[in-house]
Amino acid sequence: MSDQPRLQAKFCTHCGAPLQRRWVEADQRERLACTGCAAVHYQNPKVLVGTMITCGSRLLLCRRAHAPAAGLWTPPSGFMEENETLEQAAARETFEETGVTVDPDDLILHTIANLPFINEVYLTFRATVEQTQVECGPESLEAAFFDQQEIPWDALAYPAMNGFLRMFFREMMSNRFGVHLGHVDQNGKSRRSYHLPAIGEKAYSVGAAKAALNE
Repeated sequence: MSDQPRLQAKFCTHCGAPLQRRWVEADQRERLACTGCAAVHYQNPKVLVGTMITCGSRLLLCRRAHAPAAGLWTPPSGFMEENETLEQAAARETFEETGVTVDPDDLILHTIANLPFINEVYLTFRATVEQTQVECGPESLEAAFFDQQEIPWDALAYPAMNGFLRMFFREMMSNRFGVHLGHVDQNGKSRRSYHLPAIGEKAYSVGAAKAALNE
């Protein structure tokens, strides 16, 4: 996760001339535009993905090796790359940071968080694994599975992480998970939760529907 504003580009990627903000009539808003070739440069939100991976009652966390929040604990997370689905990105980040392998098809959507003031959107998925073996990549100092009582509550990477993890453990104990849609801005934060009885059911996938039609 990130807690720094996204840097604004200064030069055109097409011709190298400086960029400046100007009104784009078609979009009805200001954009960064090239002073040389007039190309418009769109600065759209970055997408980050994370996972809540459990083994029994224990949750997977990793201790960050780099800034921001170096030395502090967080669930596996990172930026989505080109040519990836959300689930593929989440599974890749989990493996790179902790050595834990999860099948992208097994991931179930858990949270969507909008952070407009830093131009980012976070999506978190959940899944279960059978073993607690970990192997840290270069982005992590440590990785481990924790019971709720073992969580390093005083060494979490971000202020909002405390409440988020406690909510997750409450859901895990009740075995009643929801999908949570929230936002954080200068005015505070809000969250809406949706509890769907068939959440994560493969029976409603496109592949399952095609198979049913062929029976």
